[in-house]
Amino acid sequence: MLGRSASLPKGLGGVVRDAGSLHHYSVSEGKPRNEIDSAISWLSEVEDQAKNSSLNKALLAQLEGADDCHGLPEALIHPDPVMKNLIETPKNGNVLIDWTGAGRGPRVASLAVLIWSGALVKGSWSPQNVDAVVSGYRKHIQLETEELERLSGAMMIRQLVFAAWRYRFAIISGQAPSGTEWWWPSEALTQAISARARTAFGTKARQKPKT
Repeated sequence: MLGRSASLPKGLGGVVRDAGSLHHYSVSEGKPRNEIDSAISWLSEVEDQAKNSSLNKALLAQLEGADDCHGLPEALIHPDPVMKNLIETPKNGNVLIDWTGAGRGPRVASLAVLIWSGALVKGSWSPQNVDAVVSGYRKHIQLETEELERLSGAMMIRQLVFAAWRYRFAIISGQAPSGTEWWWPSEALTQAISARARTAFGTKARQKPKT
């Protein structure tokens, strides 16, 4: 489904609005940059209340250095293609729901969310699930080399934003995050999953045309 939507002609159906951010996180929605900026503002809001300022600073540094996918190929995307937004229909198989915030944005940002969500299983992750997602997607879209190189960065966006949201909630609730909570981003896990995805895309990934 993501591959098919990403292969639609530009402007089809009048879809020209920026997309990539969740309306839960960014009131104005827009591209991934908006979501990242919202997360940065949350940390700034509770900075003075944080008992362990090193956690705040570390997460802030990650967000400030996050790859917002700027300059990468754009297409019609669903901003939150996770498992809970898939339902099975009698005739058409699985379909995506909750298209709030859909529009035109970096296609790799949307795909990264799906790969991450599909890969995670209880206590681990599934290489086979990653392969399955890539297999379906590449029937319609071959990512460019730069997209593959920045896949891990794209996969970190939603993790970092979610962590900032949970961190802020903990602080304003009078709790003191320790840095060991389940919601902290895992760069090692992200690298492993994105590496598997790049392998699944294989050597057929075409080079970005020179200008």
